[in-house]
Amino acid sequence: MINLSIKTLIAALILVFGLLAAPPIWADDFDQAMDAFEEADEEIVVDEEAIPESPSRFRVSGYGKLSSVFTYDQPAPKPCKADYRGLYRLRPELDAKLDVDIYQTWKARVGGRFWYDFAYDIRDREDFTEETLDEMESEAELWEAYLEGRLFKGLDLRLGRQIVVWGTSENIRVTDVINPLDLREMGMVDIEGLRLPTAMARADYTVGYWTITGLVIPEIRPAQQPPYGGMYYPSRNKLPDDHPPVDSIDNMEYGARISGHLPGWDVSLYFADVYMDLPYLRETVEFKLIRPPIFIPPATILPPVIQYPQYEYHYVRVQMYGASTAIALGNWLIKAEAAYFTGLKYFNEPNEDRDRFDGLIGLEYSGFTDTTISLDAAVRYVPSYVDVLENAPDNTPQSQPEAALRVQRDFRHDTFHITLLATAMGHDAGDGWFIRGESAYDWTDNLTFTLGVVGYGADDDGYYAYAKDNDCVFFDIKYSF
Repeated sequence: MINLSIKTLIAALILVFGLLAAPPIWADDFDQAMDAFEEADEEIVVDEEAIPESPSRFRVSGYGKLSSVFTYDQPAPKPCKADYRGLYRLRPELDAKLDVDIYQTWKARVGGRFWYDFAYDIRDREDFTEETLDEMESEAELWEAYLEGRLFKGLDLRLGRQIVVWGTSENIRVTDVINPLDLREMGMVDIEGLRLPTAMARADYTVGYWTITGLVIPEIRPAQQPPYGGMYYPSRNKLPDDHPPVDSIDNMEYGARISGHLPGWDVSLYFADVYMDLPYLRETVEFKLIRPPIFIPPATILPPVIQYPQYEYHYVRVQMYGASTAIALGNWLIKAEAAYFTGLKYFNEPNEDRDRFDGLIGLEYSGFTDTTISLDAAVRYVPSYVDVLENAPDNTPQSQPEAALRVQRDFRHDTFHITLLATAMGHDAGDGWFIRGESAYDWTDNLTFTLGVVGYGADDDGYYAYAKDNDCVFFDIKYSF
């Protein structure tokens, strides 16, 4: 039996095709003898392969991915509750976009995203709530879709669904308030992959180092929150419904930025008049005793008539005034952000508006070979604080710290990547923390394998205590095109 190794087979194929593509050796002398006869009637032969092809006006790109997640710290479910032990996700995903060059600087992009999670078919679907199946089993959405181009020198326009990134931090949001986030699963994806596109009109006017940006946002889109019954839902019981604002002229959001890209450093000033991505709980119907109990002799008592309170989640409109800067000093990058919010509402003070200051400072070091280390520290501070805000459901301290440490390193000629991200919230990380470690290997320029683990923790009364048993391992196969 003949046993050929893979390398031997490849070498043989190269040799065969090389012999077929090359002219016979004896043909060299024959060609030289015929040159004298052909010079008089020589034709111009155009090498079509040497002529560069004009680039196509249409370009398709994106990726296909198979994502799987396995939990390993979930407790046994209670009766009539879903069992999230073991396989949590088995989801093929397609993300594709079409770019079209229209005329000169004008171009368009249309993108879409689709996925379906087979984990719910493998498990007993009857154990999951309708809300969980609606939100987590499948999704098909128009992603970025816009038209952009230059009106005249210095003025660029973009119309449609798009993502606008404000601020300097990759780990903590301070001034980055334009696009909502997908918060259905915590800690598995960076903020970069959580932003949701929103329909808006954007204009950028550039003069020298400076750019003035204006935003008009007709699509009011809140953050995507964990569905009732899901693994990341923050309560065992169903919470009141939320009522996001409808899309209308009166509800349109606005934003403006002045940014300078100066030698060695960047600086930006921001203003936003937007709705908060997350709602606050408010009372819509007060408790009221309509009629007291009535005693009817000899032994009859009519019960009281009571109007019970009703609640709903409401989205409040706020104004944000902010600034950010990034300064490069050798291998160091210093980042800072500040934002002042007005118009915040809380359940325990329904008739009062509150302000809040958010500040962040970050350091990034890239002096080690193929390694980047960044540390961000932030605080959210309520100046005119009253103790009642600490009570449920607000659970808001006067100051709430947050920190994030990220370490990234590349190996094997930038084909093997390791990332470690640790985030902590609250004093002594009591509100919650998570650590994500992942490694990604570029098998080819298009094919990437990713393996990672996420661990969660929080105090029993911490803000993110609901996620502390959701430790998991994930594995992704991604093909980019």
